[in-house]
Amino acid sequence: MDMPPGFEVDGKVWKLKKTLYGLKQAPRAWHIKLTEVLDKIGFNCSTADPGLFVGKDMLLMVYVDDVLLCGNGTKAVESVKQLLLTAFEGRDLGPTDYFLGIKIQRDRYRRTVFLSQENYVKNIIERFRMTDCHTVSTPMEPGTKLTSDTAMTASHFPYQELVGCLMYLAVSTRPDIAYATNCLARFVCAPNNNHVQ
Repeated sequence: MDMPPGFEVDGKVWKLKKTLYGLKQAPRAWHIKLTEVLDKIGFNCSTADPGLFVGKDMLLMVYVDDVLLCGNGTKAVESVKQLLLTAFEGRDLGPTDYFLGIKIQRDRYRRTVFLSQENYVKNIIERFRMTDCHTVSTPMEPGTKLTSDTAMTASHFPYQELVGCLMYLAVSTRPDIAYATNCLARFVCAPNNNHVQ
């Protein structure tokens, strides 16, 4: 950061009283400020995830500057929204359909929520040229033993990227593929054609 013209003084250091977007300390300062405001409203930061805040019958999830608010009553949710919009500059985008690439479908009558990453899965299939693959009932055949056979190395396939994409899926919305992804992750340094298939 350069000093404005006319303020150059040799041997002096300028102290910022307000964090600027793009500085290393900006995310920490934003989290501290957000935590202070949410603490006044009645939310506590979760010990399991610093982006999750728990209030009375409400959950508030924060990712960078995106906020997802869930609660039992619309009046309580609306009042928290208004308090947040007075404390910070922002806008209310209404009911959530997507959050961090996860599609959210609600059935208020049945009181259910369905999460899916169908578009993300389609993008993975296209990105790794697997459009000709067929579906299976289980992510990995029972009893499959993967070994590191260097004679059949899959050198030009972006194996590490694929395993990373599958890990994100397993953690977010597809816990059923977690074991198979874990097995594949053991061979990211030396994958072979059997691992790719």
